[in-house]
Order: sequence, then C-alpha cells, then structure tokens
Amino acid sequence: MSIKKSYLIELNHETKNTRCILDQIPDEKLDWPPHEKSISLGELTAHVVELHG
Repeated sequence: MSIKKSYLIELNHETKNTRCILDQIPDEKLDWPPHEKSISLGELTAHVVELHG
C-alpha cells in the first residue's frame, strides 16, 4: 500500500471519529468553557473543524 493511500485511509477514519464526537456536543453547552482559562466549547469545536479542513 502506498503512503498516499495509507494516509487517506487514516484521514477518513479520523474524520469519522471527529464527526461522531462533535455530533455529541449539545448546542446549549457551546458557550461553556471547559476550564476557567479556556475558550468556549464552541470555539474549541470550530478550531478542531478548522484544523481538520
């Protein structure tokens, strides 16, 4: 298997897992910061999506 094909398989796997986790975040918790020095859960979610793109 080529490196390119291996990478694409891994990327598809990670995309599926990330989507599953992000789908479980309730909308009413998007303003909640997981830590007092952290950005909100909504901002963290947007960051994860941006990194993946």
